[in-house]
Amino acid sequence: MNPFGPDQRELVSLSAATAAPEEVARDILDAHGIGRISEYEKFKKERLEAIASSTQFQDRIQKKKLKTFSDIRKKIMQPRTCQRSFSES
Repeated sequence: MNPFGPDQRELVSLSAATAAPEEVARDILDAHGIGRISEYEKFKKERLEAIASSTQFQDRIQKKKLKTFSDIRKKIMQPRTCQRSFSES
């Protein structure tokens, strides 16, 4: 897979050489717009321009959970069961 090929239309991870699923590609490509337009405008309206707001300037900002290439590789880990046996001395 050549990520720089002229016919390449998918977003490709250079380290893993895999194409990103649609939701991951959308989040990566739209990350700047999501942060700049929607989140900044929300912050400005709620904390800077609002005369009486329930949100104060110092309140925490909620983190946006955008998908990245690392989300592709995540595997569900199953808990290990303890197999030790303790003998009495």
